[in-house]
Amino acid sequence: MIIYYAIIADIVGSRRLPDRAGSQEGILKTFAQAGQGLHLPHPAWATVGDEFQALAASLDDALTLTLRTHLLLPEGLELRFGIGAGDATDLRSPDTDLGPDRGSQTGPGIQDGSAWWAARAAIDTLGGPLARQREARTLYREAPRPGLSQQQADMELLVNSMLQLRDHVVGRMKARERRLAAGLALGYTQSRLARQEGISQSAVSQSLRRSGATALLRPLPTIDEVA
Repeated sequence: MIIYYAIIADIVGSRRLPDRAGSQEGILKTFAQAGQGLHLPHPAWATVGDEFQALAASLDDALTLTLRTHLLLPEGLELRFGIGAGDATDLRSPDTDLGPDRGSQTGPGIQDGSAWWAARAAIDTLGGPLARQREARTLYREAPRPGLSQQQADMELLVNSMLQLRDHVVGRMKARERRLAAGLALGYTQSRLARQEGISQSAVSQSLRRSGATALLRPLPTIDEVA
């Protein structure tokens, strides 16, 4: 079975937005920028109820997409992200591989599969039991697979521990710190970021270290590396 990483995002406080249509358009543009260089079987598209969905081929791409989007969002907009690992199927063509370039912002078709169920469970938990944790913005769930229950539990714990720290760091960043962190996440050099902000490269480096951005972009260790 091919493992995919489904992402469901919803707007925090969407009913209070003065321009929901404009906000959705801005979020889609943010997702498009955040997805640069990633291999996404289906880039982000808008669904019903102020939700968005995307499909990644690897956990690293799913985590990178959500982090970049979190950092790049226009001021005043926030998203919650549920990430689910499992299988994924397009019900309009279930025998067709979910390969790259089949998605669009209007949606790839009717999606199904355990990755989506796991992502739904994650986003529901964020909007329910974890709703009072103001900085909790991302949660990861794995769909059950035979013979891997302990390994999956360990992976969930590892990823969610990292996400809890990540959301805490991002949630406390100031506007410039977010811009610099976003640029770093997109692969921009410190020299380029310094020119964009009109500050020295040394100031950029200090800001990235002070805000925790440098640590955020370190690769996630695997269970084998932690053990």
